[in-house]
Amino acid sequence: MLQHLGNSALNTLLDIFNLSWRQGQVPQCWKEAIMIPILKKGKRKSKASSFRLMSLTSSCCKLLERIINKRIKPLFNTPQQQDIYHQLTRSEQTTIFRLRTGHNRLNQNLHKVMKVVPSPMCPCGEAEQDTAHLLQSCKINQALRDKIWHSETPLKEKLFGPVDALQKTTRFVEETSLQV
Repeated sequence: MLQHLGNSALNTLLDIFNLSWRQGQVPQCWKEAIMIPILKKGKRKSKASSFRLMSLTSSCCKLLERIINKRIKPLFNTPQQQDIYHQLTRSEQTTIFRLRTGHNRLNQNLHKVMKVVPSPMCPCGEAEQDTAHLLQSCKINQALRDKIWHSETPLKEKLFGPVDALQKTTRFVEETSLQV
């Protein structure tokens, strides 16, 4: 689609990219995505876990990401220099990404965004099932939470902390048997 733009439109897009780079932010509409549930092959439609999520995002944002990635990728040659997120396995990255963004299979998202579950409530009945509730306060998973985090751990550390903290978070999600 973008390859068919004329010179004037390309120059305008370049101006937007440069402004975005200077200000350190992108237009709000580029941050939004349309979430589409895709039924997994051979699965029943009646179960939320039978779907995977596909995000349709802005072509302009994708192009800007590729440009930035191409510029900064040479700076990260060794694993020691990479950011923490990229030291995780692909599966761990996916889990952390879904928890950070809210684009996940927890009831709050499945109810409010995709309308595939009747309620956003957690099975514990205490609150809506979102990332913060799952990681911090759901009574169903309290014993597992105590086993993995031996002391009170802030949500920020569980989602944005060092590699070992992120790995604990992914292990916790894996051991709950929830698919995020």
